Amino acid sequence: MIKFIGAKNLSWKYLAAYPFADQSAFRVYQEEFIKLAGSQISGSVTEIGGELKYMHYRFFPNATSFLVTNIGRDHSEYLNATDMNLADNSQDCFLCVSVLEHVHEFGKVISEIQRTLKSGGVAILTVPFMYPIHDEIDYWRFTPQSLHALFHEFAIDNFFYLGGRYSTVAVSLQRPRGKLAPRYWLFKLFGWMLLLLGRWLEEPDTYTLGFGLVVRKR
Repeated sequence: MIKFIGAKNLSWKYLAAYPFADQSAFRVYQEEFIKLAGSQISGSVTEIGGELKYMHYRFFPNATSFLVTNIGRDHSEYLNATDMNLADNSQDCFLCVSVLEHVHEFGKVISEIQRTLKSGGVAILTVPFMYPIHDEIDYWRFTPQSLHALFHEFAIDNFFYLGGRYSTVAVSLQRPRGKLAPRYWLFKLFGWMLLLLGRWLEEPDTYTLGFGLVVRKR
């Protein structure tokens, strides 16, 4: 059975703000997924490629510690995800939110997660799929088949589709986010209408914005 987070999970407050919001529905879906997964985590959490402004620690109420790492931007500690300065079998949990698509050698990130997690340790990851090119560098998109293959050495505890075709089109029409110039009004109005319809009609399909998965080291 496909697990799904979509337009029905959007609050009326977000829908009202959609035309001028700086946050995409995909970010909302990711946070809902992290909240679900994070509530089950105890012990220490290390976020890979994180930023302090997102405050993902909010979603880990039972964690003993939460460290935000990155190689730039606003972080607590420097950590190169392709070559982590961490001991083997030392980590309880990793959080990796829409990072793999920005790393050219993403396989090294997965290998480092596998090396440094404790037996039974968990990694919570999200990746975009039908999402616009974003940030300075954006290399990859991942299908369900590729994700299962890449994490074949792990047990996959949960696999979520994040958004369906209503959300996918609405997110595309929302860009550029946070701007209400007249030339964007028609696009954003159409996107807003799609999200409203999506609250009742959206279902998981292959036009998903992205995926969320929880993997466990065997």
